[in-house]
Amino acid sequence: MLAAAAVLLTACGGASVDDEPVEVDRPPWMHGCDQIYYERYGLPKLLILSDLPLRGELRNITHQMTQAVKLVVKERGFRTGRFSVAYVSCDDSGSDTGWSRHRCAEHAREAAHREKVIGVMLPIDLGCAAIAVPPLAAARPGPLAQVAVLNAALALPERGAVRVIAPTPAQAAADALLIRGLDADSVAVIDDGTAYGRTFAATFRQLAGEVGLRVEAEPERAGAALVAGSLAPRGVRALREARRRLPAEAPIVLAPAFGAPAQIAEEVGAAAEGAYIGVSGVAGKRLPARGRDFSTRFEEALHLPPHPLALYAAEAAELLLDAIAESNGTRASVASALRRSSGPGLVSWISFDRGGEPRVAPVTVYRIVDGNERFNRIVVPPHELWENAKSAVP
Repeated sequence: MLAAAAVLLTACGGASVDDEPVEVDRPPWMHGCDQIYYERYGLPKLLILSDLPLRGELRNITHQMTQAVKLVVKERGFRTGRFSVAYVSCDDSGSDTGWSRHRCAEHAREAAHREKVIGVMLPIDLGCAAIAVPPLAAARPGPLAQVAVLNAALALPERGAVRVIAPTPAQAAADALLIRGLDADSVAVIDDGTAYGRTFAATFRQLAGEVGLRVEAEPERAGAALVAGSLAPRGVRALREARRRLPAEAPIVLAPAFGAPAQIAEEVGAAAEGAYIGVSGVAGKRLPARGRDFSTRFEEALHLPPHPLALYAAEAAELLLDAIAESNGTRASVASALRRSSGPGLVSWISFDRGGEPRVAPVTVYRIVDGNERFNRIVVPPHELWENAKSAVP
């Protein structure tokens, strides 16, 4: 076992004992993680942890996510209920700036082993999260409270986990409702042949009939198309095939994994013009009051507006802190309280079904117009429409 190192943290605020340097032990499992964020004297009773790729192309977004969590913890005074709480930010980046299989596994094992860790925000990469979930779910004592911040297609464990983003079935249901709302009564479903593309396509087909859409085998005969894939070469080819074969005025809807509309337009060109894409959640002025207030405080503290995923990270932190406050301080009671969470959130109303899925899962639809994204509408698919559909990508 590595020797514990001492970390000096300087507290903020007015003149008091909290202005003195604060000495906190750095646990031996902290390799690849930041120092414990705890601006109070002494040691925290409990820890919450995130594991994000803090290097590479997503670094600006993931650093905003960690700053959002820090703001939530700091605004609570590093305390919730009867317990002092600190935050640890871990980096799952590898040497090539992608995620590291070794780090994902190591951080999950150590978090499960260290009893001070009471809650975890799961990695945002599906592969990394899939590696992390088994040791976290098998933690003893346990279960360990887990929040899926970004992974719409991750299979949640039976106990102790919730998802704050719209899961794959909710996103597919929103796309089906969108197409119906565009006055189409038939749709062609084209996937890119990947596991994600096939899964999203299958889920969409399952739900299309529920909203009165007829699935056509031939795009030439369809009133719209759903392209299931991502902004990788195979997904781009699927989008171009849909554009080539679909009637000229028929709308094209892209699966959420295609990403940012402006980037789609830049990389795909004319074939993307006019396409629609649904993005989980809401942002900016369309946020509920609590989300708008938090965004204002975030911008005042960091001098930049929060990325939408920073709001989800803050939501995850609030959920964990509230669950801790409602608990007796054990992992099992925190996990149980997490599943029972209910009330106004930063992005939408908070409530989870027995599988840990959000009962309210808003999806914001954008359209690509002149190479830019343009807000189109918000779709909130009824929970009963998608609750029994499968969400996990194999």
